[in-house]
Amino acid sequence: MNLWVAIFVTSMMMLGFVIGYIANKVYNRSVRLGFITTLAALIVPVCAFLIIIYFYGIYQGGHSIKFRW
Repeated sequence: MNLWVAIFVTSMMMLGFVIGYIANKVYNRSVRLGFITTLAALIVPVCAFLIIIYFYGIYQGGHSIKFRW
């Protein structure tokens, strides 16, 4: 289970890096669009992580917050 969590967190970090890389390329065209993409690089992986942890908790124990790592 701990290995699964480490792989999942690493994949969320990589998703943020990929979106951040795209944001870096977009900054050359438009600062506003690059800023929005940078915010997406911060928000999207965190929200995906929280949503998946929420549903994993429901799946494991029936309660969304109380589950074992």
